Amino acid sequence: MLAGLISAVVAGTVVGLAGRLVPRWRNVPVWLPMVIGVVAALAGSLAVRAVGAEPSGGGSSVAMQLFFAAVGVVTMGAMAARRAALHPSDPLTGRPAR
Repeated sequence: MLAGLISAVVAGTVVGLAGRLVPRWRNVPVWLPMVIGVVAALAGSLAVRAVGAEPSGGGSSVAMQLFFAAVGVVTMGAMAARRAALHPSDPLTGRPAR
């Protein structure tokens, strides 16, 4: 169980940091994709356990954690890009454009 938790935290953090490399998602706080990645990876670990597989049993658990984290971070990035398109602001100050 501890190994599944540690792998979920590592997988979610790595996917969240990778999500920060997307140029359109630069307006998102640094911590947000990492938190979403970790929570989604934990959900992936719970999904593996619900199916009946051992969460720390190897590649299937980590693959599911990575998949859930990637879906969570991509969804967050798409929502952030849509919000930025609907509510443009000055990139230097963050204040609404006039």
